[in-house]
Amino acid sequence: SDIFVLDSMPRFAVRVTDFKPGTDMLDMREIFKDAGYHGANPIADKYLSITASGSSTLIKFDADGAGGQYSMQTVFTLDNVTPSSLQAQVDWVFA
Repeated sequence: SDIFVLDSMPRFAVRVTDFKPGTDMLDMREIFKDAGYHGANPIADKYLSITASGSSTLIKFDADGAGGQYSMQTVFTLDNVTPSSLQAQVDWVFA
């Protein structure tokens, strides 16, 4: 299994070509910590978005949630992965 760690906001999205849901993990704890996020559901709180783009999945992060100064920025592109195959605390961690 692989763990893909973001220790800071990437300048460009990190492309992962061999992500395996249920086996690999996206560790985004540092960018959530840097943003001061302490919630329990970053998708509902508009800090995180997981969307399809062709055969890939885009993981987007907004450092201050909806309506703030920042906007969603793609932090990961997962090739050949569907958004519905990803599970919080299994495939990605934020806290």
